[in-house]
Amino acid sequence: MGDALFGPVDHLIVFVADVAAAAKEYTGKFGFRKVHGDDADFTVVAPPEGPWIGLHKSETGKPGEPAIPYFRVKDVRRAMEELARRGIKVGNFHEVPGGLIATAWDSAGNPLGLYQSMSQRG
Repeated sequence: MGDALFGPVDHLIVFVADVAAAAKEYTGKFGFRKVHGDDADFTVVAPPEGPWIGLHKSETGKPGEPAIPYFRVKDVRRAMEELARRGIKVGNFHEVPGGLIATAWDSAGNPLGLYQSMSQRG
């Protein structure tokens, strides 16, 4: 990744009203494979190539919430500090299976995720 703050997109989070139904659609109709999940609140599906998709139960229950791209970063804390220094609104980071995540928002309110894999933790 060099000195760049962001690496490639690691995964997307898509908000759905019914995780089990969405998982069935993504695996049955789109041809993705189920990687893991409980089909209640969160399930991971993946296409043959490219970033995986986390199907996350919507907090509002309404369709059309924006998907959140999560970009790989070397160090979530450092990336958040640098974005805040640049005037970007950033949220808190927290642990998830496999790493650390955080969210930043552009000036229009669109979310942008930061993901540091467990193997990159210092």
